[in-house]
Amino acid sequence: MKTHRLCPTLIGLLANVFLVFSINAASTGRDALLTTPKTDEKPQAAKPVILEGQRIQAMIDHAHDGDVLRIPPGVYVMDIPLKMEKKSDLTLLCKGVHFQTRDLMAPVFIIKDSENINIIDGHFQHLEPLGEYQCDGPVFSVINTKNIRFMGTQINGCGAVGIAASKTRNLLVFQCHLHHNTFSAITLSGCRDVDVFNNLFENNGQTYNASGCRHVRMQGNQVIQTGKGYWDTTEFQNVYKQFRDPLKEMPKENPGKEINIPE
Repeated sequence: MKTHRLCPTLIGLLANVFLVFSINAASTGRDALLTTPKTDEKPQAAKPVILEGQRIQAMIDHAHDGDVLRIPPGVYVMDIPLKMEKKSDLTLLCKGVHFQTRDLMAPVFIIKDSENINIIDGHFQHLEPLGEYQCDGPVFSVINTKNIRFMGTQINGCGAVGIAASKTRNLLVFQCHLHHNTFSAITLSGCRDVDVFNNLFENNGQTYNASGCRHVRMQGNQVIQTGKGYWDTTEFQNVYKQFRDPLKEMPKENPGKEINIPE
Protein backbone atom coordinates (compact mmCIF):
# COMPACT_ATOMS: atom_id res chain seq x y z
CA MET A 1 0.00 0.00 0.00
CA LYS A 2 1.33 3.41 -0.91
CA THR A 3 1.65 5.83 1.95
CA HIS A 4 1.28 9.60 1.45
CA ARG A 5 3.54 11.71 3.61
CA LEU A 6 3.00 15.41 4.31
CA CYS A 7 5.97 17.61 4.11
CA PRO A 8 7.08 19.34 7.33
CA THR A 9 6.14 22.78 6.00
CA LEU A 10 2.52 21.76 5.32
CA ILE A 11 2.24 20.05 8.72
CA GLY A 12 3.40 23.22 10.50
CA LEU A 13 0.94 25.37 8.55
CA LEU A 14 -2.03 23.14 9.44
CA ALA A 15 -1.01 23.11 13.10
CA ASN A 16 -0.96 26.90 13.24
CA VAL A 17 -4.39 27.15 11.59
CA PHE A 18 -5.88 24.67 14.09
CA LEU A 19 -4.32 26.53 17.04
CA VAL A 20 -5.68 29.91 15.92
CA PHE A 21 -9.16 28.43 15.36
CA SER A 22 -9.16 26.84 18.83
CA ILE A 23 -8.12 30.06 20.57
CA ASN A 24 -10.74 32.14 18.73
CA ALA A 25 -13.47 29.63 19.47
CA ALA A 26 -12.60 29.54 23.17
CA SER A 27 -12.41 33.32 23.40
CA THR A 28 -15.78 33.74 21.70
CA GLY A 29 -17.47 31.36 24.11
CA ARG A 30 -15.87 32.97 27.16
CA ASP A 31 -16.79 36.46 26.03
CA ALA A 32 -20.40 35.43 25.54
CA LEU A 33 -20.57 34.18 29.12
CA LEU A 34 -18.64 36.88 30.95
CA THR A 35 -19.31 40.09 29.06
CA THR A 36 -22.44 42.13 28.42
CA PRO A 37 -23.11 43.34 24.89
CA LYS A 38 -22.45 47.05 24.62
CA THR A 39 -25.47 49.24 24.03
CA ASP A 40 -26.25 52.93 24.24
CA GLU A 41 -29.80 52.34 25.51
CA LYS A 42 -30.40 52.98 29.21
CA PRO A 43 -32.41 50.38 31.11
CA GLN A 44 -35.99 51.50 31.65
CA ALA A 45 -37.42 51.48 35.15
CA ALA A 46 -40.39 49.23 35.67
CA LYS A 47 -43.63 51.19 35.59
CA PRO A 48 -45.80 50.88 38.72
CA VAL A 49 -48.98 48.90 38.39
CA ILE A 50 -51.99 51.21 38.69
CA LEU A 51 -54.72 49.77 40.91
CA GLU A 52 -58.34 50.88 41.00
CA GLY A 53 -58.95 53.13 43.99
CA GLN A 54 -62.57 52.02 44.20
CA ARG A 55 -61.32 48.91 46.00
CA ILE A 56 -60.36 51.07 48.96
CA GLN A 57 -63.63 52.99 48.80
CA ALA A 58 -65.63 49.76 48.91
CA MET A 59 -63.79 48.59 52.03
CA ILE A 60 -64.42 51.92 53.78
CA ASP A 61 -68.11 51.82 52.87
CA HIS A 62 -68.56 48.30 54.26
CA ALA A 63 -66.38 48.71 57.36
CA HIS A 64 -67.89 48.41 60.83
CA ASP A 65 -67.00 50.35 63.96
CA GLY A 66 -63.66 49.23 65.35
CA ASP A 67 -62.35 47.69 62.11
CA VAL A 68 -58.74 48.01 60.97
CA LEU A 69 -58.30 48.19 57.20
CA ARG A 70 -54.87 47.03 56.03
CA ILE A 71 -54.37 48.19 52.43
CA PRO A 72 -51.82 46.28 50.29
CA PRO A 73 -48.90 48.38 48.97
CA GLY A 74 -49.37 49.85 45.51
CA VAL A 75 -50.46 52.87 43.49
CA TYR A 76 -54.21 53.52 43.59
CA VAL A 77 -55.93 56.05 41.33
CA MET A 78 -59.49 57.42 41.32
CA ASP A 79 -61.32 60.08 39.33
CA ILE A 80 -63.13 61.27 42.47
CA PRO A 81 -62.07 61.66 46.11
CA LEU A 82 -62.04 58.91 48.68
CA LYS A 83 -64.87 59.51 51.15
CA MET A 84 -65.36 58.49 54.75
CA GLU A 85 -68.68 59.73 56.13
CA LYS A 86 -70.48 58.92 59.38
CA LYS A 87 -67.86 56.38 60.45
CA SER A 88 -66.47 55.68 63.90
CA ASP A 89 -63.41 53.91 65.33
CA LEU A 90 -61.73 53.04 62.04
CA THR A 91 -58.01 52.66 61.34
CA LEU A 92 -56.46 52.66 57.86
CA LEU A 93 -53.00 51.09 57.67
CA CYS A 94 -51.45 52.43 54.46
CA LYS A 95 -47.79 51.40 54.52
CA GLY A 96 -46.44 51.41 50.95
CA VAL A 97 -49.71 52.85 49.59
CA HIS A 98 -49.64 55.75 47.09
CA PHE A 99 -53.13 57.13 46.52
CA GLN A 100 -53.85 59.68 43.77
CA THR A 101 -56.92 61.58 42.60
CA ARG A 102 -57.21 62.88 39.03
CA ASP A 103 -59.57 65.80 39.76
CA LEU A 104 -57.38 68.76 40.75
CA MET A 105 -60.38 70.77 41.95
CA ALA A 106 -61.53 68.13 44.44
CA PRO A 107 -59.97 66.83 47.66
CA VAL A 108 -58.02 63.60 47.60
CA PHE A 109 -59.68 62.27 50.77
CA ILE A 110 -62.81 63.61 52.52
CA ILE A 111 -63.45 62.71 56.17
CA LYS A 112 -66.82 64.04 57.29
CA ASP A 113 -69.16 63.60 60.27
CA SER A 114 -66.87 60.92 61.73
CA GLU A 115 -64.93 60.31 64.94
CA ASN A 116 -61.99 58.26 66.19
CA ILE A 117 -60.35 57.85 62.77
CA ASN A 118 -56.67 56.92 62.32
CA ILE A 119 -54.80 57.35 59.01
CA ILE A 120 -51.40 55.69 59.42
CA ASP A 121 -48.63 55.93 56.78
CA GLY A 122 -49.40 56.26 53.05
CA HIS A 123 -48.72 58.92 50.41
CA PHE A 124 -51.72 60.99 49.30
CA GLN A 125 -51.69 63.50 46.45
CA HIS A 126 -53.37 64.71 43.29
CA LEU A 127 -52.30 62.79 40.20
CA GLU A 128 -50.40 65.69 38.62
CA PRO A 129 -49.67 68.35 41.25
CA LEU A 130 -49.43 71.85 39.85
CA GLY A 131 -46.49 74.12 40.48
CA GLU A 132 -48.63 77.15 41.32
CA TYR A 133 -51.86 77.88 43.15
CA GLN A 134 -54.21 76.90 40.33
CA CYS A 135 -56.68 74.53 41.97
CA ASP A 136 -58.89 74.44 45.04
CA GLY A 137 -58.69 70.81 46.08
CA PRO A 138 -56.92 70.07 49.37
CA VAL A 139 -55.36 66.69 49.98
CA PHE A 140 -57.39 65.95 53.13
CA SER A 141 -60.70 67.70 53.79
CA VAL A 142 -61.76 67.10 57.41
CA ILE A 143 -65.25 68.40 58.22
CA ASN A 144 -67.28 68.24 61.46
CA THR A 145 -65.21 65.47 63.03
CA LYS A 146 -63.70 64.47 66.37
CA ASN A 147 -60.52 62.60 67.31
CA ILE A 148 -58.85 62.42 63.89
CA ARG A 149 -55.21 61.31 63.72
CA PHE A 150 -52.73 61.46 60.84
CA MET A 151 -49.54 59.57 61.69
CA GLY A 152 -46.55 59.00 59.42
CA THR A 153 -48.45 60.19 56.35
CA GLN A 154 -46.96 61.95 53.31
CA ILE A 155 -49.23 64.76 52.14
CA ASN A 156 -48.41 66.42 48.82
CA GLY A 157 -50.74 69.17 47.63
CA CYS A 158 -51.41 70.45 44.13
CA GLY A 159 -51.00 74.14 44.72
CA ALA A 160 -53.58 74.25 47.50
CA VAL A 161 -53.72 72.85 51.06
CA GLY A 162 -52.38 69.70 52.68
CA ILE A 163 -54.92 69.32 55.51
CA ALA A 164 -58.01 71.56 55.51
CA ALA A 165 -60.00 71.00 58.72
CA SER A 166 -63.18 72.75 59.81
CA LYS A 167 -65.41 72.28 62.86
CA THR A 168 -63.10 69.58 64.15
CA ARG A 169 -62.05 68.80 67.71
CA ASN A 170 -59.01 66.79 68.81
CA LEU A 171 -56.99 66.69 65.59
CA LEU A 172 -53.50 65.17 65.69
CA VAL A 173 -50.88 65.50 62.93
CA PHE A 174 -47.89 63.43 64.05
CA GLN A 175 -44.64 62.61 62.24
CA CYS A 176 -46.05 63.46 58.80
CA HIS A 177 -44.32 64.95 55.75
CA LEU A 178 -46.32 67.86 54.32
CA HIS A 179 -44.75 69.28 51.19
CA HIS A 180 -45.43 71.28 48.00
CA ASN A 181 -48.72 72.69 49.29
CA THR A 182 -48.45 76.09 47.63
CA PHE A 183 -51.10 77.89 49.70
CA SER A 184 -50.69 76.26 53.12
CA ALA A 185 -49.69 72.95 54.64
CA ILE A 186 -52.47 73.13 57.25
CA THR A 187 -55.59 75.31 57.23
CA LEU A 188 -57.98 75.31 60.19
CA SER A 189 -61.41 76.87 60.62
CA GLY A 190 -63.47 76.63 63.79
CA CYS A 191 -61.29 73.85 65.24
CA ARG A 192 -60.34 73.12 68.83
CA ASP A 193 -57.60 71.10 70.53
CA VAL A 194 -55.23 70.62 67.61
CA ASP A 195 -51.78 69.03 68.06
CA VAL A 196 -49.14 69.30 65.33
CA PHE A 197 -46.09 67.38 66.56
CA ASN A 198 -42.75 66.28 65.05
CA ASN A 199 -43.63 66.84 61.38
CA LEU A 200 -41.55 67.88 58.38
CA PHE A 201 -42.93 70.90 56.49
CA GLU A 202 -41.16 71.39 53.18
CA ASN A 203 -41.72 73.74 50.22
CA ASN A 204 -45.12 75.00 51.35
CA GLY A 205 -46.52 78.49 50.80
CA GLN A 206 -46.98 78.75 54.54
CA THR A 207 -46.94 76.28 57.38
CA TYR A 208 -50.27 77.03 59.02
CA ASN A 209 -53.20 79.41 58.99
CA ALA A 210 -56.38 79.42 61.02
CA SER A 211 -59.58 81.25 61.77
CA GLY A 212 -61.75 80.97 64.87
CA CYS A 213 -59.68 78.19 66.49
CA ARG A 214 -58.80 77.46 70.12
CA HIS A 215 -55.99 75.49 71.70
CA VAL A 216 -53.68 74.86 68.77
CA ARG A 217 -50.25 73.57 69.71
CA MET A 218 -47.25 73.08 67.40
CA GLN A 219 -44.11 71.45 68.75
CA GLY A 220 -40.98 69.71 67.43
CA ASN A 221 -41.71 70.45 63.75
CA GLN A 222 -39.02 71.05 61.13
CA VAL A 223 -39.76 73.70 58.50
CA ILE A 224 -37.69 73.83 55.29
CA GLN A 225 -37.98 76.31 52.39
CA THR A 226 -41.41 77.52 53.40
CA GLY A 227 -42.76 81.04 52.94
CA LYS A 228 -44.76 82.52 55.79
CA GLY A 229 -44.73 80.71 59.10
CA TYR A 230 -48.36 81.16 60.09
CA TRP A 231 -51.10 83.67 60.53
CA ASP A 232 -54.12 83.43 62.78
CA THR A 233 -57.15 85.67 63.25
CA THR A 234 -57.61 84.45 66.82
CA GLU A 235 -55.40 83.76 69.80
CA PHE A 236 -52.54 81.37 69.04
CA GLN A 237 -51.60 79.32 72.08
CA ASN A 238 -48.31 77.44 72.21
CA VAL A 239 -49.22 75.70 75.44
CA TYR A 240 -52.54 74.28 76.58
CA LYS A 241 -54.00 75.54 79.81
CA GLN A 242 -54.19 71.88 80.73
CA PHE A 243 -51.50 69.66 79.22
CA ARG A 244 -52.85 66.80 77.16
CA ASP A 245 -50.55 63.96 76.05
CA PRO A 246 -51.63 62.71 72.58
CA LEU A 247 -49.56 59.54 72.92
CA LYS A 248 -52.08 58.25 75.44
CA GLU A 249 -54.70 58.50 72.72
CA MET A 250 -52.81 56.45 70.13
CA PRO A 251 -54.69 53.43 68.73
CA LYS A 252 -54.32 50.25 70.74
CA GLU A 253 -52.46 47.25 69.34
CA ASN A 254 -55.72 45.41 68.66
CA PRO A 255 -58.45 48.06 68.58
CA GLY A 256 -60.86 45.89 66.62
CA LYS A 257 -61.32 43.41 63.82
CA GLU A 258 -58.62 43.64 61.17
CA ILE A 259 -59.66 43.44 57.53
CA ASN A 260 -57.07 42.78 54.84
CA ILE A 261 -58.00 44.10 51.41
CA PRO A 262 -57.37 41.31 48.85
CA GLU A 263 -54.44 41.94 46.53
